[in-house]
Amino acid sequence: MMSGIYNIVRFEFNNSPWKIANPQQKRFLGKAIPPLPNMPKEVAPPVFWTCTPPFYQNVNLICISHNLGEDEKINLYYLQHYSPEDKENTFHFLNGLSHPIHVLNSKISLILAPEHILDYLCFFCFFVHGESGPFYVLRNREDPAIPQSIWAGDFFGCDSLNDLFREPCVTVANPEGSTRYSTLIYYSNVLSIADFSIQPDGMIMMEESESLLSDLPFTLNISLKI
Repeated sequence: MMSGIYNIVRFEFNNSPWKIANPQQKRFLGKAIPPLPNMPKEVAPPVFWTCTPPFYQNVNLICISHNLGEDEKINLYYLQHYSPEDKENTFHFLNGLSHPIHVLNSKISLILAPEHILDYLCFFCFFVHGESGPFYVLRNREDPAIPQSIWAGDFFGCDSLNDLFREPCVTVANPEGSTRYSTLIYYSNVLSIADFSIQPDGMIMMEESESLLSDLPFTLNISLKI
């Protein structure tokens, strides 16, 4: 079975591209973000990337790409919140738990306009893990996180991922309450269709799911911590 570690393809927003940090940003982030305990020795300096989540104000998503050698790489992520009132930055390490996201959501207002809800769902499902990793939202056909051979393959006489692909869609839209999305998710080595409810305060619940393909010959492992 193939195993994929999500260290080459970073998490991506559809319309908020990553930018490599300039020298001044890199110096600031290198000092402001403490190194994690037990970080292995790196074979090259880390690379700092930044992008702007469309559903937050005064918040950057920081990605630090660490090269540990022998094709061992890992991306570590932080939410950087700047408070104009205090003129201070706070960093929230995204460690696979929902707590850092909920802490930030409790301090600032989410901008969950209809055009941002899918971005938030993809973000939340990428950074909040179950026992076998993230419930990875397949937003786009032939997403590079999944090998091309899996997209095109015909497994056990079943349809391929390309055959089964459907774009995420809203099934319930309530401007003053929760929004419900139906989407394909890839969890470990299982493809499912799942319904999620997204609350205005940023809480997300998987309401129901149905397995479409299981025991696929590729396991998606997204590592968020050492």
